[in-house]
Amino acid sequence: MADTSAARPNYLAMLSFIFGLLGLLVALTAPIPFVPILSAFTWPFGLGAMLTGWAARRVAQSNGDSQPDSRARWGVRLGCAGWIVQFTTSVVKVMLIGGFLTYLVGSWIGLWPLQPTPTP
Repeated sequence: MADTSAARPNYLAMLSFIFGLLGLLVALTAPIPFVPILSAFTWPFGLGAMLTGWAARRVAQSNGDSQPDSRARWGVRLGCAGWIVQFTTSVVKVMLIGGFLTYLVGSWIGLWPLQPTPTP
């Protein structure tokens, strides 16, 4: 009787790769104005890619495969890359908004524009 377990595709690895790719593509929309709600899906897609990728690698190792599926590794990597892109763009957005609000409040209370003090 032939062993067909080696011929079966690892569906968790494919799912991990798809989640990771979707997460990264959605994270790349984060810098686009007026699309912040779409980029919020990066976190669940990235987490799904990482969890299914680790599970796929564990299944591949428990089945006795000598090499874990590369799609599972790429899924984990793409999920992490999506999180890094999302985190970086979020930090930049917070810094820009914080600087803008600081300028507005400062100009409202009279800190800007700075006027030189006259010397007597």
